[in-house]
Amino acid sequence: MEVEGRVANQIGNRGFFAVVRVRFKSDSASSVTVASDAEDSYGGNEWPAAARFGAALGMAVAEVTGHCRVTGVRGMLVDTNSTLMAIAAMKAVWAAVEFQPTAELVAKVETCVYESRRLSLEQLKAAFGGTGSEDAVNIR
Repeated sequence: MEVEGRVANQIGNRGFFAVVRVRFKSDSASSVTVASDAEDSYGGNEWPAAARFGAALGMAVAEVTGHCRVTGVRGMLVDTNSTLMAIAAMKAVWAAVEFQPTAELVAKVETCVYESRRLSLEQLKAAFGGTGSEDAVNIR
């Protein structure tokens, strides 16, 4: 089943937008791949790579293993950045595995959305207690 994660917020005069579609299959091993046609013409290779990173982070936070395939990314040139794309991918994975984030986790996501223009992917990972590479994100 294909599911979608999205960030679509307007806070004052600032817009925040990203959409990621994923397919997820539970397994004892984990991998995240990106479909060759998942690119958005605005983001080039940067946004699919960020979606891959966010999917791995989402799996780590939800404490699930399996094979995740990013099948699509969509953004807007002025309202999208790599951090937002990663957050949308994280939300897509959570929807795929029916993970229900706590109120504290939802608040953390919203803070990261608002601060996304200043947060690198590594800082996003650290905000969720992550360590390790983008292929093997570990949560403390």
